Amino acid sequence: MVVKRVVILITLLIILSVFPACEGAGTEQVSWVDATFTFTFLNGTHLRMHLILDVHNLTVYGMIYGADEIRESYDSEGGAFRSRIFDLSMDILNRVFENCKISLDIPKEDPSTLTAPRDNDPFNPPVRFLMDGNLTLSKEFFGTDIEMIDDFIDGLLDIGSRIRYDFSFLAPAHWNITYIFRFPNNLSISEVGKGEVSIDGKEVSWCIENWKEGKEEREEGYLKIEKINPTFTSTEEALRANLSFDLSSIDYTLLNVSLEIYSLDLSNIVSLPDFVEGVKVLPSDGIRLLESAGSISDDDLEQVFKEKWSMLVSDLRLALNKNLSLSMDLDPDTMINCSSPYNSSHMDQYPPIVLSGNDTLIYFLGNYSTRSLMGIVYSGGRINLNEKILNLSGLRYPFEARVILPYGEIIRWNNSEELNVTILKEDARSYGEERIERRVDIEIKSIDLDLLSLFTGRSRVISGIDVRDNLMIYRIDSSKILDLPSWIELDKMVSDLIRLSLEEEMSGERMDEFIGLRKNLSRELVSSLAGHDEVRIFFDEGAFRESLEWDGRVDGMDDTNPIVISFFSSITRGTGFSLSLLPPTFKVMNESFNCASIPNENVTYRFIFPKGVDVTFKDSLGIAREGELEDGRKYIEIAFVKDGNLLSTTIYYSMKLPSLMVLKVFLPLIIMAVIIIFIVSLIIFMRKRYRMRPRKPAIEEFSKEETDDLGQER
Repeated sequence: MVVKRVVILITLLIILSVFPACEGAGTEQVSWVDATFTFTFLNGTHLRMHLILDVHNLTVYGMIYGADEIRESYDSEGGAFRSRIFDLSMDILNRVFENCKISLDIPKEDPSTLTAPRDNDPFNPPVRFLMDGNLTLSKEFFGTDIEMIDDFIDGLLDIGSRIRYDFSFLAPAHWNITYIFRFPNNLSISEVGKGEVSIDGKEVSWCIENWKEGKEEREEGYLKIEKINPTFTSTEEALRANLSFDLSSIDYTLLNVSLEIYSLDLSNIVSLPDFVEGVKVLPSDGIRLLESAGSISDDDLEQVFKEKWSMLVSDLRLALNKNLSLSMDLDPDTMINCSSPYNSSHMDQYPPIVLSGNDTLIYFLGNYSTRSLMGIVYSGGRINLNEKILNLSGLRYPFEARVILPYGEIIRWNNSEELNVTILKEDARSYGEERIERRVDIEIKSIDLDLLSLFTGRSRVISGIDVRDNLMIYRIDSSKILDLPSWIELDKMVSDLIRLSLEEEMSGERMDEFIGLRKNLSRELVSSLAGHDEVRIFFDEGAFRESLEWDGRVDGMDDTNPIVISFFSSITRGTGFSLSLLPPTFKVMNESFNCASIPNENVTYRFIFPKGVDVTFKDSLGIAREGELEDGRKYIEIAFVKDGNLLSTTIYYSMKLPSLMVLKVFLPLIIMAVIIIFIVSLIIFMRKRYRMRPRKPAIEEFSKEETDDLGQER
C-alpha cells in the first residue's frame, strides 16, 4: 500500500513539473491528509469539535512538503504549516456547515510525531496536528427562517421531539476524512442515514476515503436525535379550572373563573419544519416557544383557547343553573410577555397559560341572593354547603374552587374532595327566644251627647274610640316568616333580617299569610272590646312600610328596631254621665273594658284619654297603672307577660271633663236650642207684624148683568 502511494505521488510531481503554468492552482491541491473530525453534541445546536489531521504531505506556498520535510523544517516553517492546516480545515468545515458559526483554535502539533527519523518513505509516519473548536448550527443549516433556532431546537428536544440533521460531508482530493458525532448521556440516536453506529449507541460516523482521487468527494448522510429524559413527556392535554365565589361585598357574588392551560394538543394548527418530528401535545412552555418562533398562528391559537373556554362556561352554566356572561380574557403575562416564557433546557408547564373571566351573581345558591344568605349567617344562622347545593362534578376539567366569605374565612375544595362544610360566623349573636310585643292603644277621640237618649229620659254620651293593635316584632321563629330549605338552619329571625328577606323577596307570600293571620286575631280582639262582631279592621300599610326602613348593613343586623304590623279600627261606646252645677262638674261614669292576656305574647292595653281629662280607674286584678304621654295626655296601662298565667281583668274608669270639653259636649244641644229659639222667635215676630198691618177697604164685586144695568143708568 505504501509503495503504491509513493508511486502515485511521484507521478503527480512529474505532472506538476511538466505544467509549471498551473503551479499556483494545481499545486495548492496536492495535500495528502488522513483526518478525523469529531463533533460532540452539547445540545441541539452547539457542538464541540476536536480535529485530528495526520499530514503525509502538504503544499505550502507552491512547495510540496512530505512528512519528513515537515519535520526537518518545522522549526523554521512550523507557523506556515499550522496556518495552512487551519485554512484547509476551515474551508472544509465552512463548506460542510454552510452559514454556521465556527470557531477553531490554532492547530497544535503532536510533538511525538516530529521526532521520527527520515527513512525511505518520505510521507510516513505522518505529522499529526490537533485542533479544538466549537460549532453552532444556524437556521440556514436546518433550512428554515426561524431566528431563535437555538431555543427552538433545544426546546423541542426537551418536549420529546425528534430532530433531523442532514449533512453533505466533504473530502477534498487526496483526503481521507472520518466524521464522527458523539452524544452526551441525555441525547440518543433514533435514526441514522448511511452512517455507522457504535455498539453503545453513543457515536455515529461517516468515513470518506478520497486519497486516491484527484477531485473532491461528497457523501450525504443524516441522523435523528432525541432527548433521553425530556422534561415533558405527556401525551394528554392538561387543563385546570380555578373558580372563586367571592362574597366579600355581601351585596353580590363575584364569580372569578380562570382556566389554566398546562398542555394542549395543537397538532392541527402547528406548522413545523420538516426536520421536526413527534410533536403533538405541547406544554405551556412549548406553546410560548412555538408562538415566538412563528410556528403557530395567533388567530388559530386564540380560536383553540375560545373553544376550551366555551366548554368550561357551558359546564358552569349547567352546574350553577345560571345564565352566565363570562367573556374570555387571555392573560398576556402568561404568554410570550411573561418574565420567563420558556426555558429551552427545562420545558415544563409552568407558568400555565391563563384564560380568565368574571361575572356578577346576585343569586348565589339556588334562588337565594348573596345578601339574603349573608344576612342569615350574620344573624346566627348556618348554611350547610354540600354537593347537593353546589355541585361542580360535571365540569370536564379538574378544578380548584373556593368561597370567600366577607369576614375573611375561605372555603376550599377541588374535584377530588367532597364539598361538605358549614358556613357560619363564630361570633354571631345568638338569640334564644322570640321577642314579640303587642300593644293595643285604645284612644278616646271624642265624647258626644246621645241626643236620642234624651227623648227616652236617659242621659248618655257616645265615646268615639280609635283602637290600634300594634304588633312589634323584634325577633320571631323563622318558620313563621320563611320556608327555608333543609340546608339552611335558622332558629330566630331578627327584625333586620325580616327587612332583608322582604327586600330580597324571600318571604313575600309567607309574610302576607302572617299579616292575614294577625288581622284575624286583631279582629277578635277589637270585637271583644267593642262588645259585638260588627267591626271593620284596616291594615296600616304606611306604618308597616315605615318600619321596614333601615340602614341596609347586613353585617350589622340586630333586633333593635322592631317590625311594626299595625291594624286599626273605630268603635263607639255609650255610657252614662252625671252633671252637677254646684260645683259645676261633668263626669262620664264607669266605662268598662275587659282585657285578657294572649298566649305566647307580651300584650299591653293602653287607654289614652283626651288632654285635660281627669281619670279615676280601678281593675279587678289591681295591675293597671297610670301614665302621661309627652303631649300631656293621660293613659291607663295594663300589661300581661307571655310566661304568666292566662288572666283577664276588667278595667273601670270615669272621666271628669274640663269646661271647654263640656261645652263641646253640649254644643250640639246648645246649637239646637239656639236654632229652636230663633225659629220660635221668628214665628212670633212674623205673627205680631201681621197683626199690626192696616186693613184694606172691601172691594165689592158686581156681576155682568149688574154692571150692564149700571151703565145704562148713566
